[in-house]
Amino acid sequence: MLRIISLAIALVPAIASATFTTQPTQGAKSITFDEHPNQEVTLGPVTLTADSGSLVSFTATNQFGSAGFSGVGYGLGDNGTWLNGAYSFAWVNGSEDGGYSSGMTFTFMSAPVSFVGGLINYIPGEGVYHDARAVSIIALDSNGGIIESYGLEEAAPIRTPGQLNAGEFRGISRSAADIYAFRIQGAAVVRSIAFSSSTSPVPEPTTWAMFACGLAGLCLINRVKR
Repeated sequence: MLRIISLAIALVPAIASATFTTQPTQGAKSITFDEHPNQEVTLGPVTLTADSGSLVSFTATNQFGSAGFSGVGYGLGDNGTWLNGAYSFAWVNGSEDGGYSSGMTFTFMSAPVSFVGGLINYIPGEGVYHDARAVSIIALDSNGGIIESYGLEEAAPIRTPGQLNAGEFRGISRSAADIYAFRIQGAAVVRSIAFSSSTSPVPEPTTWAMFACGLAGLCLINRVKR
């Protein structure tokens, strides 16, 4: 009986680890920031249109943010540079707390999504107006509450030493389309946002726990009968 119970428990999947991703999902919609080139710094909101026609609203937490920046280069320290005129990108600058109060939020105006992420970069290390430990990606619910949050330096640090216009994808995937907004916290730049509303069934932890308990109960009843 103990062997059967152990087998049932071993079947319970590690669901939480599947929510952070470094790859965009197949068939995702996308937004680049060429729609508003040379945009002045702003708090927003700025409405952006995805390639599918879906609408997304950009807002920044301080006045040093932009949803279509291409006026000057953005230095990323050891991670290189996003250069003037190469393309437009969204960004938010740091603050005197090292960037912890800085951030940009993308709100999905057409429908909530189950997957979202972006091609991101930031300055490694820490300084007066930036701290890489502050950079995180956050999924928000309909009330602005945090559903998922991942610090990039802990989950998957971005390192593009000395490169030009380089970045790496970081995102969040969930089994239900319950993400109403996506926040990139900290001083960072993002070239594009990818998102999808498609869902794939993932067994809930309680479902697997009930299965294991039920199997154990049946084994116990069978043993008593003997």
